[in-house]
Amino acid sequence: MILAGTLILLAVQGPREVTLAKPDRILQQEFSQIRGVRELPDGRVLVSDRLDKGVVVVDFTTNALQTIGRTGRGPAEYRLPTGLRAMLGDSTLLNDEGNSRIAIIGPDLRIHRSFTLMLPGVPLPSGARGVDRQGRFYVQIPGWIRQNNPNDSVGVVRFDVRTERADTILRVKGLTWLPPGPRYGIGYVVFAPQDVWAVTPEGRIAVVRSGDYHVEWYEPNGSVVRAHRCRSSAFR
Repeated sequence: MILAGTLILLAVQGPREVTLAKPDRILQQEFSQIRGVRELPDGRVLVSDRLDKGVVVVDFTTNALQTIGRTGRGPAEYRLPTGLRAMLGDSTLLNDEGNSRIAIIGPDLRIHRSFTLMLPGVPLPSGARGVDRQGRFYVQIPGWIRQNNPNDSVGVVRFDVRTERADTILRVKGLTWLPPGPRYGIGYVVFAPQDVWAVTPEGRIAVVRSGDYHVEWYEPNGSVVRAHRCRSSAFR
């Protein structure tokens, strides 16, 4: 989120060079494709490596890795792990892309359960972008799944598992897909601008709009606050 704030300031004030200070810690370990990071209360860091190491706990003090779970389809297993999201009680939500499900990592750093998140009217399992203090999941639903939206229009949905209520809170710009037809390679426009968003434990959603890099805050009561400039405090 600090990076997003820096980009907005650059867009408003013009380019400026930023020199990073000396890092506090350096981990002498290699990863193949990091897809999720979450700092734990004791300073260690959860890391998900989609291709190589799986899910590990990184200790920067000792330069050691502790593996959580293993590769597979059974209990306490995952395939192609991606996002890591904070939950209540110091638990962590892990998106298990290869098994099309979600795993819950407890504060004891063990996988306690896995489940498939299915939303009403959505034919495929969903991965959660976040979860609030009420246990509601926040999911990004591409328009092509429901076949009734522009190709780069993405719905941000809040889903309550207990009541099975799914509310579309807002829409963001996602991948720009190429028109149907014969072609080689990937089917979307590489490096096309996209909106990014994140949700706080209170259920507030922050969106960085890629058109002019302004920030919008969507409050739980339905109100929207639009900012023309980004301040670092807005992302704390």
